[in-house]
Amino acid sequence: MKRKLLITLLLVFMLTACSNERDTRLSVKEIISNAIEEYEKIEDYHAELEVFYYENGHIYEDASMKYWVSSMDGKEKLRLEEISNTRRSMIITSDGVRFIKYDKEINWAYISDSSNGISNFTAYSKDILGMTFKNQTINKLRSLLDNDSDLENLGEEEIDGIETYHLKGTIKNQEEVVAAQEFWIDKETWYVVKDTWSLVKKAPIAKGDKTEIKVISLNDLQETSQSLFTQEIASDTHIVDLDELVVKHQVIGLEEAIQNIGKNLLHLPQSLGYQVEIIEHIQNSKTQGRDYRLIQEARKDGISKFNIFITKSEGEESQVGLYYDEEESDIKEIDIRGSKAYFLDKSMRRIVFQENGIRYSFQIEDKNMKMEEAIEIIEKMTYGS
Repeated sequence: MKRKLLITLLLVFMLTACSNERDTRLSVKEIISNAIEEYEKIEDYHAELEVFYYENGHIYEDASMKYWVSSMDGKEKLRLEEISNTRRSMIITSDGVRFIKYDKEINWAYISDSSNGISNFTAYSKDILGMTFKNQTINKLRSLLDNDSDLENLGEEEIDGIETYHLKGTIKNQEEVVAAQEFWIDKETWYVVKDTWSLVKKAPIAKGDKTEIKVISLNDLQETSQSLFTQEIASDTHIVDLDELVVKHQVIGLEEAIQNIGKNLLHLPQSLGYQVEIIEHIQNSKTQGRDYRLIQEARKDGISKFNIFITKSEGEESQVGLYYDEEESDIKEIDIRGSKAYFLDKSMRRIVFQENGIRYSFQIEDKNMKMEEAIEIIEKMTYGS
């Protein structure tokens, strides 16, 4: 009898030990994948967050955010309330037909209404729904897996009484660590309890070096009134019509770009090895008319290298508009492709030149690219036809 009891106890101990061993052996990628899977199951929900923004180790801004997200009646609906101690607080609603962003402090409302025919409702609603708590969390978790980040399991940690996995990912740009992201993931629900984003190397124009998000609550959204997803606007509120400016943004080919702008265009030859997309950007304003521009976006090895903004030019090229907030003394004159050009080599690096009635603004995105390299690329650009 004693022998049987000893064997039984030994088996229980072994099974418990194996279970614990499997738990501790979960890889970082398995934990992240489990979390993503759970978030993808969420449909209608209510979430409350606290967000803290740090500068040199001190909080310079904090905000509370509340989300209500629903797909009742087959339409995606949203309510977002944000209260900040430094910025103006706002309420955003979208009921599937009308988008409203209300700024209480100045009593302004920004409205897009799809019931009026052509509008920007789809774009505004899509953008804000893409930035909901659920979608942002999934995107942040996926980015750790997709960007070949260096992942670490820093062990288990208790956060506000919840047992969590503490994970860390470092983001690199050409082997140089530029940012670090940490997640505390609930061991039972796989939900993120807290996450932080820290800049290791900060751009000169950037404010803040760390953001911390704490999830106060995340629950299924119970049946609720349609009125939650809209707002009553008072008669004395200043209305900004977001549909006054209708924007079209799409990828097109080089031949179509040349045809639409009405002039031959310089482009990047394939021999330079860049992956290039041409974006057609059209703005139709009720009061300001039509604004048309093209953007050549160039990438290499998955890294954004530079963008070239293309517009028709009127008259002689000038340095005006090179960059709106820079001092004139920061703008230098150079010779490119046999003509006068202007460049700015500061926090924002840009070269502007004109050729054949077209204005080109070459904006460097990769901090490792030298100005001399950018000039060399411009010199090698050729005409499309």
